[in-house]
Amino acid sequence: MKSINDDESGMSFFTRKHTNVLEKRLIAIKALKLVHDGDMIFLDSSSTSYFLAEYLSEFPNVTVVTNGVDTLAALAAKGVNVYSSGGKVYSENNAALTGEFARAAISKIHADLCFFSVHGITSDGGIYDLFQHCNEIISTMMQNSDKKVCLCDNTKIGKRGAFKICNVSDIDYIVCDRDISGAFTHPDTLSLIF
Repeated sequence: MKSINDDESGMSFFTRKHTNVLEKRLIAIKALKLVHDGDMIFLDSSSTSYFLAEYLSEFPNVTVVTNGVDTLAALAAKGVNVYSSGGKVYSENNAALTGEFARAAISKIHADLCFFSVHGITSDGGIYDLFQHCNEIISTMMQNSDKKVCLCDNTKIGKRGAFKICNVSDIDYIVCDRDISGAFTHPDTLSLIF
């Protein structure tokens, strides 16, 4: 599979879902170690979260809230207890539900875990993505979660997106397909790298 390039903003969800598949599956399997049966989980609309969703049926009592259209359908097909955030279909990423309606719904829910993916993480620990409307949803999910988990394949290390979500010091875990502990200029500010 080809690597995600810098023109990811033009990639459809379908294309992203078929890019770096092995890496995303490995990340999903590693991330499962953080899940406990009975957890309430937020999943963003990223393709990496979609891969994690494929494995959540292993936990019969988890509940998932997502703003990802494809993720919602995948979870429902596997019999996972899943809720949609609702919201407006985002024109730049039609696999995502965004807007005030989605934010308001998410703000009324408390989750044990929030899983999200990004366009890039810079060497100084900045976490960035390309779509501001999706970032607002991620930020609301993070504010209402006990644990915040960034799912990030190695091609995203050293990249910057247009909009900053947070810093690595604001999250609890980075789950990556490779050891990225040497990728940051201030490793003492890192959250646990899984």
